[in-house]
Amino acid sequence: MILVDDEEPVLDLMERMLKSNGNIEIAGKFTRPEEAIGRIQTEQVDVVFLDIQMPGMNGIEAAEYLMEAAPEIDICCRDGK
Repeated sequence: MILVDDEEPVLDLMERMLKSNGNIEIAGKFTRPEEAIGRIQTEQVDVVFLDIQMPGMNGIEAAEYLMEAAPEIDICCRDGK
């Protein structure tokens, strides 16, 4: 799983919550969607959690790139309002 959010505290919280499950491996946390796109091109990832509202490339745009690079990936989006 990869986590993408422009707010570092949110990334840390999501990581703690997901790791507490015990069955989830976090392959990376990114504040820039471009970094996540680069990661899935070199590493197999099942799920990406994306913030929708991010500066530059928003979560919807990032999801399009991610689906193009890895069509089998599951994408979960959150609206950071």
